Amino acid sequence: MLKRMSPDTDAYVYPMYDVMLTIGDSITQFGGDPQNGGYVAYLSKQYQRQMDVLNRGFSGYNTTGARRIIHNILP
Repeated sequence: MLKRMSPDTDAYVYPMYDVMLTIGDSITQFGGDPQNGGYVAYLSKQYQRQMDVLNRGFSGYNTTGARRIIHNILP
């Protein structure tokens, strides 16, 4: 549903969606490719107009590597 920015303007804003964040290795990274039948692409399609799906897959990373950069990924 659109919301008017203020009573004296005709400008509207869209409400922010909730966010689903996918974090992982190359399986997650390439999961955003619908040509590969990726699960992140599937989630994006299933939740379109309901939720934003963000893909933060890093090829070559394991848990140890991800722990070093997680603070740069999450707010």
